[in-house]
Amino acid sequence: MNIAVEKLDDNKMLLEVTIAEQQVEAALDAAFRKAAAKINVPGFRRGKVPRQVFEARYGVESLYEDAVDALLPEAYGAALDAAKVEPLDRPDVDVVQFAKGKEAKLRFTVELMPAFNVGEYKGVQVTKLDASVTDAAVDMELKKLQERHARLVDVAQTDAQIGDTVFIDYRGAIDGVEFAGGTAERQSLVLGSGSFIPGFEGQLIGMGRDETRNIQVVFPPDYRAEHLAGKEATFAIKLHEIKRKELPALDDDFAKEISDFETLAEFTADLCSRLTQAAEKNAKTRLENDVVAKVVAQTSVDVPKVLAEREIDSMIEDMSHSLTKSGLELPQYLQRIGRSAEELRGEFRASALERVKTRLVLEKIGEIENISVDAGELNAYLQSMADSMGRSLDDVHRMLVERGQFTAASESLRTSKTIDFLVQAASIQ
Repeated sequence: MNIAVEKLDDNKMLLEVTIAEQQVEAALDAAFRKAAAKINVPGFRRGKVPRQVFEARYGVESLYEDAVDALLPEAYGAALDAAKVEPLDRPDVDVVQFAKGKEAKLRFTVELMPAFNVGEYKGVQVTKLDASVTDAAVDMELKKLQERHARLVDVAQTDAQIGDTVFIDYRGAIDGVEFAGGTAERQSLVLGSGSFIPGFEGQLIGMGRDETRNIQVVFPPDYRAEHLAGKEATFAIKLHEIKRKELPALDDDFAKEISDFETLAEFTADLCSRLTQAAEKNAKTRLENDVVAKVVAQTSVDVPKVLAEREIDSMIEDMSHSLTKSGLELPQYLQRIGRSAEELRGEFRASALERVKTRLVLEKIGEIENISVDAGELNAYLQSMADSMGRSLDDVHRMLVERGQFTAASESLRTSKTIDFLVQAASIQ
């Protein structure tokens, strides 16, 4: 094979492969044997028809497609080896010449990674977040726990207030005519939650147990039930019960109830430790993100369209999985928000470009600094992954191989090591 290489604009390369007549003939012969095994020709057993009879009956051109397909892999592989390049996507293939008794010419147009120089990536200036936890933050978490473990108690002798849970009957009517969906019995409602039509909950404040009251509200113009949108309605209300949150005391009994600790002091110390760990993790993540963002901002890269489109595909796939877990399919979601699939792709494009650019810059820095992952590091990384999943190392290894994600796991660890390198080389204030 003779191979010619030509650089084109837009980070593309043309690879032309000339294939000798003998190889063309061998490919045609293989294509003939394949075709002959599938056809019936009168006077011959299947697979025994002479080639000259086959060509006279069907034409030698009927063999060209299979012959070219047989030659393509070897020709393309040889062209890539000669050019020493790794294309970003499948090539565009052009069969320039292919005929019996002649040499063949195949052209492959490939898109390559654009060459770029990384900006200054050592010594970028960043500020580290304060990871200390204040007493006020601990008190706030304790109050959240109180709220979470609060119980509702009956307050029959008081009037309804904001924050109370009331149990009501209601019957709605427009111009004296009741409407579908406008009635309920013993419906629970937290006053001030905004769960009902604007203006509804506020008119229940001050009502007492077993009290009745008529209230007027106006449905919002954009109300989901179009036949009610913008209409004024009257609701007959009867209040049955009023319940109010009762917070548990912050004492040793509370600590025993919600944890394995015997005293509130022990529980509070553990809570402070967990909050500190979370704050330190958040500070570390923010620091890493800030360093990477500043490094990437100092580099200009023309992100190949094919990589951007792949990233958008991945983002949409992740979104689709999340929606499915919530019981919603992507087409339904798009219809609900009034967007097309192409509009959604457009909204993801800027983020996708930035993600790809970040990945390319980190890969380039990893190459420059000879950052690699050895077997021990990879095993430790996979072990931590297995521990977090509650599975064995062998299970995780097998899962990654079956899903074709083993190489991606190694690349992810290499990226983490590159980020660690950048943070260590940064000027942190």
